[in-house]
Amino acid sequence: MIRICIILVIALYLSLYIPTNLQANWNSLDSTTHALISRGLNLTYINEYADALNIFEELITRHPNEPMGYLGAATVYQTILRNYRTRTYETAYDSLLSLSIRVGESAIRTDNNNVLAYLYLGGAYGYRGLYNMRKHQWYSALKDGWRGISRLKKCIDLDAELYDAYFGLGLYHYWRSAKANVLKFLPFVDSKQMGIDEIQLAIAKGRYSSVQGKFALIYVYYDEQQYDEALAIAHELHRLFPNNASCQYMLSRIYEQLGEWQKSRMYFTQLLTHLESSEYTTTGYLIECHYRLAQCLLHLGESDTALIMIEKAMLLRTHHDPAAEINGPLEDVDTIVEAAEKFYHEITSKPTAHFSK
Repeated sequence: MIRICIILVIALYLSLYIPTNLQANWNSLDSTTHALISRGLNLTYINEYADALNIFEELITRHPNEPMGYLGAATVYQTILRNYRTRTYETAYDSLLSLSIRVGESAIRTDNNNVLAYLYLGGAYGYRGLYNMRKHQWYSALKDGWRGISRLKKCIDLDAELYDAYFGLGLYHYWRSAKANVLKFLPFVDSKQMGIDEIQLAIAKGRYSSVQGKFALIYVYYDEQQYDEALAIAHELHRLFPNNASCQYMLSRIYEQLGEWQKSRMYFTQLLTHLESSEYTTTGYLIECHYRLAQCLLHLGESDTALIMIEKAMLLRTHHDPAAEINGPLEDVDTIVEAAEKFYHEITSKPTAHFSK
């Protein structure tokens, strides 16, 4: 953490002096840079966060005046925030995104044809927009979305074959339509299928978008209630990253929707074990796991064990601090806790009940 802070201070100084020999596209980056990007991302996916940060610090040192290293480090913190719903690294995440944007904007002022700077700028604005959306800060999310889209469109104008740019475009086009109910001040445009197509294009042809694009499609297909499609991708990623909390969670939720309670129970049990051994665990997430496991157990006819599980959730509730957590990807933390409390009252008033789906 201290190293990251030092890097940030140095980089703020260096970002004032950007040379004109900026990288033009993926092909112009040297093999060591590509190896660092790939290594840093893979370490992030397998939960080796400290090692991933070290890799991206090296990338920053090699390319202090380009946004790629800063956005890579931000990706590590974004993954921790997403996987564990903790605010512990929120300040570092915000700082790295702001620095990615500052360095990237300086880069395109120096060279208006710097296609990679536009790509990473689009990613930085997009990350910040999605994070604001998760915090229900809709106007800020939309503003960053617009900024990100303009940079990504410029990127494609400069190089139509830089397919990674379509990942961010796809996220924007899908979720802008999907969240139209909370963006009522905007004219409705049904761009969901366009967004899905763009994400799929980035997965198929992008250099670094395959894994992140597949994670994104799980949530998209879940939102579309296309559970078989979501399930296939979730299993593919789980085979690659068996200890990834987001994979475990979405597999659990998909099987829950399909009414396959034994499988949902299995993955929620994996997730709970993972969270209980993690340094990043949040109480609200543990409450949800216990609550949903209690639901599974009740559907499987194990009423006594379900009661024990929901009582554990209620005990955790006494230590719950919502301000220390971010919302889950499907429901906000308050909704989850309220649902757990309602379930507790239902199961304690009817301890032998077996609720239908």
